[in-house]
Amino acid sequence: MTNILKMHYCIFVFTVDDVSVALKQALSLGASIILDKGVIELYDSTKDKTVRVVNGVVSAPNGEVIEFLQSVNFE
Repeated sequence: MTNILKMHYCIFVFTVDDVSVALKQALSLGASIILDKGVIELYDSTKDKTVRVVNGVVSAPNGEVIEFLQSVNFE
């Protein structure tokens, strides 16, 4: 019989005012960085507008993956 390792992930996404502040607070509480603050620019051709999306991802002490997504105005 083959042993199969089953992995389960618990991923949370929070909208925050400032990703840098959220990452610093998470680090002070024992989290570790998976993806430091980054910026992605998305182009909306229907509105001829580029939207900046700022996020960062940490691993919490209990193994949860937490993404912080800075508030974005898509209008």
